[in-house]
Amino acid sequence: GTGLRGGEHVCQHYQRADFLFTGCYGIRPDLVKDGWTCSRCTANAWTAACCLCNLQGGALKSTTDKRWVHVICAIAVPEVRFLNVLERNPVDVTGIPEQRRKLKCVYCRKKVNNSTGTCIQCSYEHCSTSFHVTCAHAAGVVMEPDDWPYVVSIICCKHKVTSQNVSARVS
Repeated sequence: GTGLRGGEHVCQHYQRADFLFTGCYGIRPDLVKDGWTCSRCTANAWTAACCLCNLQGGALKSTTDKRWVHVICAIAVPEVRFLNVLERNPVDVTGIPEQRRKLKCVYCRKKVNNSTGTCIQCSYEHCSTSFHVTCAHAAGVVMEPDDWPYVVSIICCKHKVTSQNVSARVS
């Protein structure tokens, strides 16, 4: 929702803008001023849910097909594209293959449905463990920047130890 600050109507996310929205959300810090609102608040989409994980709230951006998506979900799902990379808006989710939509999350045990909910898979070799981005984040799965074409490397809990042991031996 929104509230009053200094007599002006501002987004409730305003106070988090310094560490959340400026880089990740796709706005320059100098543009965050009194009166600034995020996309979801601007659209009065108070109950909007992410079309990739189905969780409500958070740092949401609009999609090209008039839905909403968490910025972190959009970054982690390889087939999702930001049409304007700097502003991270709008987000094109139409390139997600059907086989990805059929994956079931090991954390919430849901394959949401054909039009919403998309899982990603563990980045370790040929691991087939799949999960929603936000479910993995809540479970403590570490997401790290990776090389092209995969922007994010996500190692499931069972391979986290294996991957750390390999890194330690190489160092």
